[in-house]
Amino acid sequence: MRKRVLAAGISFIMMMSMVGCGLTDSSSDQKERRTEKASTETATEIDADVSTATVDDASGKGGDQAEDKDDTKDNKSSGIALDPAFDGIPVIYSVGRTDYVNDDDGEQLYNKASESLHLMEGTEDTYPGIKKALDSFNKSVNSVSEDYSQSELIEMAKEQKASSEYFTYYMDSFNAQIARVDDKVLSISVGSESYYGGAHGYYGTSGYVYDSQTGEELSILDVVSSKEDLKAAAQEIFSRDYPMLIESEPGCEDYLNESLDKPENLNWCMGPTTLDIYYNPYELASYAAGAQTIQIRYADYPNLFSKGYGESEGSWVKQGSDLMEDINGDGSLDYTHFEENVKYEEEYNYSYTDGFTIDTGIESKDVEWYCYGTTVYYIKKDGRFYLYVITEGDNDSSSLLMYEITDGKIVELGEEYAHFSAPSYSFDYGEGYFENCCDEFYNPDAFFIASRMDLLSTITGVKPSTIGEDGKVKYLQEYYNLSDFIITSKKELTFDEVDEDGNVIGEITVPSGSDYNAYRTDDETYADCKLSDGRIVRLRIERDEELGHVINGEHLEELFEGIIFAG
Repeated sequence: MRKRVLAAGISFIMMMSMVGCGLTDSSSDQKERRTEKASTETATEIDADVSTATVDDASGKGGDQAEDKDDTKDNKSSGIALDPAFDGIPVIYSVGRTDYVNDDDGEQLYNKASESLHLMEGTEDTYPGIKKALDSFNKSVNSVSEDYSQSELIEMAKEQKASSEYFTYYMDSFNAQIARVDDKVLSISVGSESYYGGAHGYYGTSGYVYDSQTGEELSILDVVSSKEDLKAAAQEIFSRDYPMLIESEPGCEDYLNESLDKPENLNWCMGPTTLDIYYNPYELASYAAGAQTIQIRYADYPNLFSKGYGESEGSWVKQGSDLMEDINGDGSLDYTHFEENVKYEEEYNYSYTDGFTIDTGIESKDVEWYCYGTTVYYIKKDGRFYLYVITEGDNDSSSLLMYEITDGKIVELGEEYAHFSAPSYSFDYGEGYFENCCDEFYNPDAFFIASRMDLLSTITGVKPSTIGEDGKVKYLQEYYNLSDFIITSKKELTFDEVDEDGNVIGEITVPSGSDYNAYRTDDETYADCKLSDGRIVRLRIERDEELGHVINGEHLEELFEGIIFAG
C-alpha cells in the first residue's frame, strides 16, 4: 500500500506542537504506502459546507465562495505543430493550480498549490500508456491530508487564528517533477509541503513509477531481481552514505531493515542513472535529522537490475543542486555542487540571491547574479555534460544561464532571456484560484522555451527547442507561438493577409471593433493575428524612438484596445 508523504507525520506533528520533536512510532502501519491512491477530495475542490469562508481571487481580494472546480478537465495546449525533432518524444507539461480560502475578515485561512501532468494535445493516441499513467497520477497525487478533510483543516485554522496572535494560514503544496521518460518507464517525483499549525510543518518526497507502454504502476519488485538483493544493496549504500546518522540516531538501521522487509511498501523513484528510495522525516530518524535518500546506481549493481530496467540510454536531465556522475571519463564518480549565495534584507523582510558557486571538484566558479531564486538542471547530451540555471528576476522575468562542465572544467556558454515552458503559455484565474501551464524540462533533445517580449505588448512567446552541438539552446523555428492574447481594433484597418506558412496571399480591410487573436511573432518586425473568420493578418510593427511602437506611423494604442506594456 502507498502512503502519501504527509500522512507519516501529520497527526504526530499536531501532537508535537505542544511537546517538541522526536522520533515517530515505528509501527508497520505508519510505514505502509498506499497503492489505492484515489481520493474523494482533489486539488481544486473547496468543500461546499464551508459556508462561513470566503475565497480570494488571484489579486488577493475577498469574494463569494467559488463553485467547485472539476480538476479532471483536460487542460489542452494550443495545438502547435511539432518539429520532427520531437518524433518519438512525448511532450508532457504541467498545470499548476493554487486555491485560496479566506475568512469573513478577508484573512487567508488555507492555501493549496498543486500540479497535474498532461500530454500535449493531439498526441494522446500516440502514447496511450503514458496518457493512462498520467491520468492515474493526477487522480492520486493531489489529495489532501489523509487525517483531515479540507473543511476540517479550514475549521482548525479558524480555531487557531482565534486563539493565537501569531496565526499563520494552513497550507498544502505539491510539486511534480518528471524524473525519467523512455520506452520502459515514466517516473515522477513529487515534493510536498504542509503546515497545519504547531511548531513546524512537514515536507517529503514521493515517487510514482509506471510502465510507459501499459500505463500500469510498477512495483519495485517488478524492477529488481529479488527482495534479498535489494535489501543488501540498500543496506550497503545506507552504511556508506549515512555514517553520522547511524551514530547519532540509534535505531535508524532497524527502521531501515524493517522497511526493506516489505519492499512493496517502499517509496521509490527511477532516475536516468539511479533508483532512489525516499525516507522522509520521522521515518528513519527525528525530524531534525531531515530526510534520507538511498541512491542505487544501476551500473554498480548489474545483477540487481537483471530484468532489463537499467540506465537510460542517450540524453537525460536531472534537476537539483548536486550531481554524482563521471563527468571527466576517468571511470570514477565526480561530485558537482551548485550553491546559491542567499542574502536576507531585514528592513524589508525578504530574501534574495546575489550570486552562486559552481564546484565540480576540479574547478570552482563564483558568479555574481542578482535574482530571487534559481532552478538548476544537470544535462547529459551526446556524451557531454552541461549545467543550466534558471534565475527568477523582477516582474516575473527569467534568465537561462548555460555552462558546460565536461571534464570538470566550467565553460560559460551564454545567456538567454528565457525559461523552460509548456507548449503554450496560458493561464486562467477567478475567484479563489489561479491556474497556469508550467514547464517540464526532462529531455534535452526536445523541449520548449518561453521568452517575454514587447513588440505587440508585454507578452510571453514559446518556441520548440533542442540543445545544439555547442551545448546552447537551439531554436527549431524562427517565430514564437503566442496564446490567449486578443486585442480589439478602434478603427478600420488594412493589412496583408498571410497563410499558415506566413506567405502573403492578399490584402484585407478589417472593420473597427474586430478582435485580433495574436498567435505568432518574430518579436522584431511582425505579429500574425487570426480574425474571427479564421483568416490571418500580419501586423508590421516598428519601434520608433519618439512614438514608441507604431504601425504605419500610428501608435499601437491609438489603433487597438488591450495593448499592455509592463512598466
